[in-house]
Amino acid sequence: MSYKLHSVVGVDDDVSDPVEWYESQQDGLGERFIDDWESTVAYILSNPFSFAKKTKSFRQAVLKNFPYLVVYEITDNIVIIYAVINGAKHPKKRFLRKK
Repeated sequence: MSYKLHSVVGVDDDVSDPVEWYESQQDGLGERFIDDWESTVAYILSNPFSFAKKTKSFRQAVLKNFPYLVVYEITDNIVIIYAVINGAKHPKKRFLRKK
């Protein structure tokens, strides 16, 4: 089955903010973050059920090289990304953004 991607408002900022910060720390590091983000999303779309549910319906995938989590939900054939957050953030704050 082919899955479509939908991101809620705010996810673009969730990605661009760490890109800017990492790039300010070291040239090229922001680009590596983007590559890691894109490969994680591609993996989620091809294998959306490979990550365990963390709440009733939310799952989270960890970026391979950075301490960030992708919080998402699967509805029919749509993967809805709700947030991309730093893994050090308080666990309850991971699921605050609503549909």
